[in-house]
Amino acid sequence: MNSSGKRGLLLAFALAASAAGLSPLLASDLPARKTPPAPVVEAPAAHDWSGLYLGGYAGGSFANASQGYSVSSTFLTANLPTLIPFVNGAGSQGLGSRGVDLGVEAGYDWKVANNFYLGVAGDLEWTNLGGSRTTSGIFPLVGLPFIINQKLSADWRGSLRLRAGMAPVDNLLVYVTGGPAAGHFTYAASFWDNLVPPFAPGTETEAVSLRSLSAGWTLGTGAEWALGRNWSLKGEYRHSEYAAVTGTGVLPLQQPPSTAYIGHSSGTIRDNTLHLGVDYHFN
Repeated sequence: MNSSGKRGLLLAFALAASAAGLSPLLASDLPARKTPPAPVVEAPAAHDWSGLYLGGYAGGSFANASQGYSVSSTFLTANLPTLIPFVNGAGSQGLGSRGVDLGVEAGYDWKVANNFYLGVAGDLEWTNLGGSRTTSGIFPLVGLPFIINQKLSADWRGSLRLRAGMAPVDNLLVYVTGGPAAGHFTYAASFWDNLVPPFAPGTETEAVSLRSLSAGWTLGTGAEWALGRNWSLKGEYRHSEYAAVTGTGVLPLQQPPSTAYIGHSSGTIRDNTLHLGVDYHFN
């Protein structure tokens, strides 16, 4: 290799070495590449059940009552003493009633702790609750046929209650509720017998229709599912008990002419309801 070739090769080596020495310096002046941060996804806020709500519901009622029937008569007590307990037993039997309910409700809940709520609620409902019983038989000793008809019905009920619940998962509230209740009930009864020889032919009848605004109480449980911020679906079961409807009827006796009195009582009215409803929440 001649001298000019050697000089060119040395120059190339010098330039390469110089470039290698400058590379770290140039790299330090360039902006560093960083991995972009992952986007922050915020968890949706838990549903808040506090505030005012209004709604409506529909469902069914299943009631029963242990009726009371009590005959008093000076003539029968003196002459046919076994007749009175026989009639009383025939009229003192259970009576079941069924019906459909349509109602409106309103309430307000407060959040008292994490996922726990306390509130007040009230409802008013129309119902066609009703049931009847017919008992027939033959009086002992005298052999006379008789029929007793009894009927229990209601047209409206209402309650004012406390409500306590918790939200175990988002959008779901489970609760218990209870308080005073009232209902408008009608209790009707009639008695008929047919006189046959040796008595003079004829009939003896008695009929009463008793109406009462009966006070009572109600206790139940339910669950509510939020469809969004304002709407929810609700299912609720309650057991209620109401005071008896009572009264007295007059039964004219024909032979000999005298008067018997019949004390009537529906007995305590025990009612079980199952309702489904929709509420609107003002929150």
